[in-house]
Amino acid sequence: LSPNYPTETWSIPTEHTYRINFLAFSSCGTDHYLLSSDESEKLCVWKMKSSVNEWKCLKTFPLEAVIAVKWLHHPRTSPEVKIETKQLPILLESKKNLFVAVSANGFIHVCHAYENQWSSSSCRIRAEETVISHADIFFRSQKNASVAVAGPSLGTLIQIYDLSIDPKLNESTLRLL
Repeated sequence: LSPNYPTETWSIPTEHTYRINFLAFSSCGTDHYLLSSDESEKLCVWKMKSSVNEWKCLKTFPLEAVIAVKWLHHPRTSPEVKIETKQLPILLESKKNLFVAVSANGFIHVCHAYENQWSSSSCRIRAEETVISHADIFFRSQKNASVAVAGPSLGTLIQIYDLSIDPKLNESTLRLL
């Protein structure tokens, strides 16, 4: 027995047809989620059933070339924040799921679940010639995130964007800081 190697492993059959290039875990109360993204245009949201070797794909999003994903984790004591979208109102509380994904082609996707119904919205962060190779997302609050991007089209620059969801305007807004 070596501490450098896991003693048990499980394999999860997926709906991916291309090589998986990104994974992100999240825990929300007693529920556990996993995002998987492949080299094509598929991002899957998985929920653990009764044990770590049983997973169910809840939703598949057609998101091309995902290079960064971050789950929004809500503190248990956080108040509810109502965010209006074109599809349905979202109550952001500790048991709701929301993640932000950044694609290599310059899109930011906000994906969320309410009453087990998943939906998403997207916005482009730069002109069409933008190629992003690295990104990270930092949630400053339940309504605001910073998105840092870098890539060949930006040279030696790192650009940081402010992402906010404005309940009064019924949309997400993005601006370069």
